[in-house]
Amino acid sequence: MKPVEIVKINKLIPIFKGEETANAIEVARISTLNGESCEFNIIVQKGLYNINDNVIYIQPDFCLPDNVFFAEYHRPGGDPKKSRLGKNGRIRAIKFNFSFEGMNDPIYSNGVIMPLNIFNIDNIYEVEDLQTELNIIKYVSEDSFENSQNSGLTKGDFPSFMYKTDEERIENLKNHVNRVAESGMEIAATIKRDGSSITIYDRKNPIDDEREFGICTRNQEKKLEQKYISSYKNENGVVLRPHFDRETKTKGWFDDSKDKFYTQDEVDELNFESIEQFVRDSWVDTVKENNYLDKLKEYCDENDVQLALRGELIGAGNKGSGNKLNSDAKLNKSHIVWFGVDDLSSGRSIRINYSSEHNLNVIGEKLNLDVTKPVFTGVFTYEELIKKSNEFFNYIKETEGRVIEGLVFRSIYDNSLSTKYINPEYDSRS
Repeated sequence: MKPVEIVKINKLIPIFKGEETANAIEVARISTLNGESCEFNIIVQKGLYNINDNVIYIQPDFCLPDNVFFAEYHRPGGDPKKSRLGKNGRIRAIKFNFSFEGMNDPIYSNGVIMPLNIFNIDNIYEVEDLQTELNIIKYVSEDSFENSQNSGLTKGDFPSFMYKTDEERIENLKNHVNRVAESGMEIAATIKRDGSSITIYDRKNPIDDEREFGICTRNQEKKLEQKYISSYKNENGVVLRPHFDRETKTKGWFDDSKDKFYTQDEVDELNFESIEQFVRDSWVDTVKENNYLDKLKEYCDENDVQLALRGELIGAGNKGSGNKLNSDAKLNKSHIVWFGVDDLSSGRSIRINYSSEHNLNVIGEKLNLDVTKPVFTGVFTYEELIKKSNEFFNYIKETEGRVIEGLVFRSIYDNSLSTKYINPEYDSRS
């Protein structure tokens, strides 16, 4: 399901406080227009919608702009203190002290439903990208490493031969999860860590067969050497400063002692001494301090493979999503928990599951890496997974006193499933 999409209301479910039915609110369930069900609970005003109504649905973890369309979400009744949005207008889970009939657990509302006609968009069904049309953006914490001074020099965008690790929410995949269960495929649940995505890789460029290495964030590739030339010294030891010549529109260097401008070619030809400035970068620093890339290179050499390792960079002030419950942010030292391996030999990344000899456990043990470990495994329907996950969240809270972000589910011996379930209590506190 897209972050912002026209959907159909297929269920309106009464909710209860004790034995009393709620008078003003109920839970809506939705499906895509092609019939794929979505299992998010969405609290709506009673009588506002009917079954089979088409509406716009905006998924959780996206930000509502502060404009006339979403003013009531930012300032209910004109009071911003009553807003239930998170930072930057983020849609987060909202806890309601109501339950479904015969149950005691509170209901968490996820996402926003709005009538189609509120936006006055002509031919709204023909709009290909409602997210852009409505200026809805993905939430990124202001405190994350990628928005901080810990982010250094970049080589370029995230490599095109790899996919980005951002699993679909399981509530959007009920039918698919049940098909995986029907096939008898085992899945493994691992704890989702709240930090910053990191990927390292070793591959051969399919065009020239040259070996390439890299360190990547979720959206960018880093320079392996985090340094740049900040200035030059001339033959007399005078420091030249960066300068832009407006007449020629050329970048270069200026010698104040001679009142003279030099282009980069002239500086190189005169062999002036360069002065380098080093930059701190949490991704590159952590990889180098732990020799992660060197270890991966050695493994690829010994086994004649091309691989990418994917993980989560946590600790040392990395606040991840910015959630105040994030225990990973309290670690004193930067640390990577590795959760996946990809095969790059085809020219594009393909997830390696546990049917491969080069799976995560094998590489983790060989290279002495901290890798994710399953907290439970088995064959589960959607309902069984949600139930077991909520039981696990409660167990961790009761025994360890912490609320974890969620769980990631992956099929163990094939690539039929990769999804996540966010702990609604964790999300509601962000």
